[in-house]
Amino acid sequence: MLRGSGIDVVRAALCTTAGEAADAAAAAGRFPAVVKVARSAHRSDTGGVRLGLADAAAVRAAAADLLTGTDAVLVSPQLAGVEVAVGALRDPSFGPVVMVGLGGIWVEVLDDVAFALAPLTHAEARDLLLGLRGAALLTGGRGTAAVDLDALAAVVVRAGDLLVTRPAIAGLDLNPVLASAAGAVAVDWKITV
Repeated sequence: MLRGSGIDVVRAALCTTAGEAADAAAAAGRFPAVVKVARSAHRSDTGGVRLGLADAAAVRAAAADLLTGTDAVLVSPQLAGVEVAVGALRDPSFGPVVMVGLGGIWVEVLDDVAFALAPLTHAEARDLLLGLRGAALLTGGRGTAAVDLDALAAVVVRAGDLLVTRPAIAGLDLNPVLASAAGAVAVDWKITV
């Protein structure tokens, strides 16, 4: 559904054995890789994510460890970028609302978020992002590379559009979206109906 709406999501393989996980990582051919429990909120808080896995053997070991407490893991390439949270919810008073915030897993700690009614134009989504206190992280502050702000704004627009066009969706959480000069890719997502 997300890809069909134009939101880029990381390619991940759902695996139920350590061997499947190692094979999936080898087939993808992109390292470092990430292995995470498939069905859990706040994976990083519960030790459900293994990052920086350099080869298929490391993926196999990480998957074997994680599969002792769950029935499936997701295997994907590890991507880099500024962590951004993009959410959308159906508010009972206002209807579809979009939220953006910096920090990914730290979004609650940093408390740098902004809200807008959906649907949004591309220009409104850019303004929402540039209105964040930490917008310099997106625009190349302190000598870092600027992210593709247009790609990130498109994710925000499309998240709002999903709620506008699909009344069965109550909420959408893309967290984190990794924004870089190469684009914006959701690496974790949850849709509530």
